[in-house]
Amino acid sequence: MAAKLIGHIVRYLNQYSVGLVDITEDEILSLGDTVEIGNGYTQKVSYLEVNRRAVNQARRGDVAALKVDRQVSEGDMVYKL
Repeated sequence: MAAKLIGHIVRYLNQYSVGLVDITEDEILSLGDTVEIGNGYTQKVSYLEVNRRAVNQARRGDVAALKVDRQVSEGDMVYKL
């Protein structure tokens, strides 16, 4: 299965280990999905938040808070694997 671009990181919140992902493509990001962020860093989606509420999915137009295992950078592309 090929990686599909879903959006990019718009901000990293160090104190929460959260990357804010602007979902710009017509894809759905769900709990349990595997994503690649930046240059080869992959992880499972274990927590998503939209508008300060925990959600199971995020869609195009959402800016989703994604719990990350390590620091990400503004502008990093996010791909769904």
